[in-house]
Amino acid sequence: MAPSLLAHVEDLFASTEPFTLLTDDQRAAMQSGLAIEIYKPGEVILQQGNDLHRALYVVAEGLVRQVEVETGRTIEMTGQGSHFGSYGLIQGGVLPYEARAVETTACALVAAQTFQALLDENAAFKAYFDEDIKRYVRSLDDDIDASGAFLLFDTTLGKVLRTDPPVAHIDTTVREAAQRMRETEADSVVIVREDVPIGLFTEGDIVRRIASGDEDLDAPVMQLVNRPPIALGTHERLFDAVRAMMRYRIRRVIVVDP
Repeated sequence: MAPSLLAHVEDLFASTEPFTLLTDDQRAAMQSGLAIEIYKPGEVILQQGNDLHRALYVVAEGLVRQVEVETGRTIEMTGQGSHFGSYGLIQGGVLPYEARAVETTACALVAAQTFQALLDENAAFKAYFDEDIKRYVRSLDDDIDASGAFLLFDTTLGKVLRTDPPVAHIDTTVREAAQRMRETEADSVVIVREDVPIGLFTEGDIVRRIASGDEDLDAPVMQLVNRPPIALGTHERLFDAVRAMMRYRIRRVIVVDP
């Protein structure tokens, strides 16, 4: 495993549930036996109907689609920091879905024996996966079918936009930005400089500022912008937006004309 990718995987385990439920020693033991596998776009990672369950797969980079082959129904999209394969490890029997790489994907593999030992040793870790199995079973009744997957992969962002977002300039105050959100019934504003998006300010930013004891609502809103926004073109797909939000662990992207 490349040192940079190994460090990335270690960071994911240290910051992502359910691995944060493990003790430091348990995480270290798990990481000592990790394998890494790289999959090409379209490559099948887990075959539906297979009854050999060798590992828990944790997505280090990329995106994986889990689908019922017979119906084409998408069960889940798994991005960076998320996992799949636990159903077969815990339930046994044949796997009821196929897991296929949507793009070039790197997975860290926690061996079945190691995974089972962690379930036996850590009650919170086991409870997480027990609930995960229940969630999967409930999802079998959800209406996420082939037509929904078609929309995800074939619909461009420009087709789903309804209104332009509220904007604010870099010298706008926190108070003025909050007022703009109220006026437009939006939960965020785009911060621009010469009509170029350079930041995104949300209701959550206001709440965090007040909760931290800093109630200077007349300060420039740019003080609360930690990084540039993730921008996608109107020609890109809904899938691209989902992938970006999974990759960067964000809830919003900005859509711009290319």
